[in-house]
Amino acid sequence: MNDQYYHQTSKKIWHVFDYKGRNGQYIGSFAPYGYIKDPKDKHQLIVDPETAEIVKKICELCLQGMAKLQIVMYLNDHGIPSLTAYRKLKSLPYSPTISDAPMWRNKIITDILLDPIYTEDLVQGRSRVKSYTFCSQSSIK
Repeated sequence: MNDQYYHQTSKKIWHVFDYKGRNGQYIGSFAPYGYIKDPKDKHQLIVDPETAEIVKKICELCLQGMAKLQIVMYLNDHGIPSLTAYRKLKSLPYSPTISDAPMWRNKIITDILLDPIYTEDLVQGRSRVKSYTFCSQSSIK
């Protein structure tokens, strides 16, 4: 009985997330680098002028033919704070699962260059995690 209740509640929550995502509302926990959540509406993103310039510089360096490692070295050499370091510096929320390293890394540069949000496309719900209880119920039947 409890598993059924959990399953139904989970389905309702995902329907709400789908609805918000389809209506252009941002449903992520943290705003992507270069954006901040609108203080008036947490489901809307606004451009962060400080970090937006860094994102533009990363894209510019990539278009000039710089490799990701060269971009990482450029940002670190110029003392530009990484994503986590910037969020800590500005007392913004950040994920403790992300490395606390104050330096830029290849993965962050790759994520920025490949994320469609920087071309003003809000893509959400690309991945889902199935509930283990739902999987075990369906395998029993």
